[in-house]
Amino acid sequence: MRGWLRRLGVVALLGATVVYGHRAARMLEADRRAAEVTRVAELVRAGQLRANALVPWVRALREASEMDPTSLRVLAARGDLFLLVGRDESAVEAYDEALALEPRAEVYFNRSLALEQLGRDREAALDRERALVLDPRLERRPARPKPKRRGS
Repeated sequence: MRGWLRRLGVVALLGATVVYGHRAARMLEADRRAAEVTRVAELVRAGQLRANALVPWVRALREASEMDPTSLRVLAARGDLFLLVGRDESAVEAYDEALALEPRAEVYFNRSLALEQLGRDREAALDRERALVLDPRLERRPARPKPKRRGS
């Protein structure tokens, strides 16, 4: 009886290892895709690529979200993408989800940009303060021009 239970335990452990290994691989792939979207978004933001360069990455990001819906990097990349295409409310929502997982300076900073676009200047200023508390190096970052509010 003991031998049978031991074999059953080994089989269960191997099964869990395979399942966990598959999940870990999906999480890594989701993270990789989100990192690529973030890289392309930064190039668009810097004016080195046109905004239409983001179109193929929308699908990659959607797939990454399906692979790992709780990935901080995927949620932050979604926010970045929404911000770049002018969907500021959606950007704020994506950044809110990312911040619920882990407070990150870059996410607070980018959410402040979306909030500013929506005319929510007080909230934007608070987010910039939070970003600087978490990472004072952001203060030395080259200033972005104040975004023009959409629709005004």
